[in-house]
Amino acid sequence: MCIRDSYYAVISKTAEGCSSEALSNSVVLGPALDVPCEFPFDGNESMDIWTVIDANGNGSSWEWSDNSDGTLNGPSVIYDSDDYSADDWMISPRINLEAGKTYLITFDALSKDSNEDLLDVTLGKTTNTSEHKVVKTLSITGADVANMEVTIPEIVESDSYRIGCLLYTSPSPRDGATSR
Repeated sequence: MCIRDSYYAVISKTAEGCSSEALSNSVVLGPALDVPCEFPFDGNESMDIWTVIDANGNGSSWEWSDNSDGTLNGPSVIYDSDDYSADDWMISPRINLEAGKTYLITFDALSKDSNEDLLDVTLGKTTNTSEHKVVKTLSITGADVANMEVTIPEIVESDSYRIGCLLYTSPSPRDGATSR
């Protein structure tokens, strides 16, 4: 099965020379994944099939961390003296889920020092965050790795779905709070 992040690179050529390369928005292409599926996050490229949305527009969002600053290897959001509240999405590629079944999601999480991080695990059919429904809200505290488990309730309609992870600062931006 081949899922990949695809984009166009455009270079303008004239008699006077070439422009610098401009990249289009990237789009994840390929079939939906079947369960069981696993996302090992074993390098920066492993995040390419996920959609990252910096909903508060502050330029800080989910990115690869190599454990150099005390974080886990894998996706991480780091805010340093930021005037913005966290409001950052990471949305999976499409995953085929069957009606009448429940699904278990497991992952490790880590907060820094005495911080409390709030994470909504969501389910939707697109990358449009307004269409995602919260499955579970998790509070991640302390500097120790926490093993998280989230059960997706019984699926009503067989289809391909996307699992979202929304990291935010209380109150949730979904509650109408401003993210700035």
